[in-house]
Amino acid sequence: MKIKNLFEHKFERKRLQELDNCQDCNRLGKQGIFSQYCSNHSNIKNYRNFQEGKDIPYADEAKVQWQQQYSTHFNLLDKNFYQEFPTGFLSRCWELKVFDFLHEHQHKGIELKELKGKQSKPDGCFTLAGKFFYPECICVNPWEKLPYQIKEHNGRLYQVGSWPSVLLNSRFKEKVSQALKEKTEKYTKGYEAYIMKHGEGGLILFISIPSPSFDAGPIDYISAILSCLLPTSEIQQFPIIVGKNNQLIMGKPYYECQKSYAKSSNNASIENYYFDNKDFNHISAVIVSTSPHVFFPNIDKYEAINWGRIRNDFLLFHNPQAKYPLPKGFFVVQKEIEIAKSSDKKHYRVTIFDYK
Repeated sequence: MKIKNLFEHKFERKRLQELDNCQDCNRLGKQGIFSQYCSNHSNIKNYRNFQEGKDIPYADEAKVQWQQQYSTHFNLLDKNFYQEFPTGFLSRCWELKVFDFLHEHQHKGIELKELKGKQSKPDGCFTLAGKFFYPECICVNPWEKLPYQIKEHNGRLYQVGSWPSVLLNSRFKEKVSQALKEKTEKYTKGYEAYIMKHGEGGLILFISIPSPSFDAGPIDYISAILSCLLPTSEIQQFPIIVGKNNQLIMGKPYYECQKSYAKSSNNASIENYYFDNKDFNHISAVIVSTSPHVFFPNIDKYEAINWGRIRNDFLLFHNPQAKYPLPKGFFVVQKEIEIAKSSDKKHYRVTIFDYK
């Protein structure tokens, strides 16, 4: 079968006019190698920018890289990959990155497997030391506009200055939790039967959430992600709350120990105990990337970035409850986080291996 060019898609004039006339997209900025548009058009407009090479000096090289990855992993990718590439641009580029990452570990014993059949199934499959593992990829939309003010457990949080880190942390946690919930539900309601038939094994959730870099200070990604996996909130949040006479004051730093927290927009309950519950022992590990630069590692040739030649910024979290644990130290990642319960079974010991 001839492999098509990913960037040969054409669009109807009506669709192009809709994209060009979107007022929300006028507030575009830069985020790594991608431009910022409204959540409805971000994928297809970024696709068109690369397709046309619009103000992107590295467009040609990036397209060559993605096309090569597509050609290499064609048989392993979803059959609708080509058709959905423009409308799911970021997610599809993330899948290419993940399969390329796995491909680079074949010399260590990974064997990538093709998944056949029309029924619901994971994004991919590989075997390692005789065990089956199923990668699931999700790219969380990083362009969603943060609200001017949100509600938190300690009162009302207001935007102070630019983007307060507590607000960023809250939204970051919600997005990671949303991704975890989506994939766990997809497993239990969808392709669990396929896995049991094909080869019982563990899920590895690859989550990309390209995080905006604001002046308010960096997000403590490891603490934030741990608070989505274990029944506790982030350590030491500093809320800005409404005091007497409506003056804004800084509240006391806090963290919570509970198995859910309230969503900022509507107070809906968000679960955060995936690594504390054996019902989720089918998850072997969660791997999170927070930089958009990993989609195109040669970006350092065109833009000044602090991390040099980026290959991956992956944070790998091992599930202590995993039925099929992933071997420690196998994947080449930036940091690897091992979690174990203390002898009294009431606390967790977290060990971080930094490979930078």
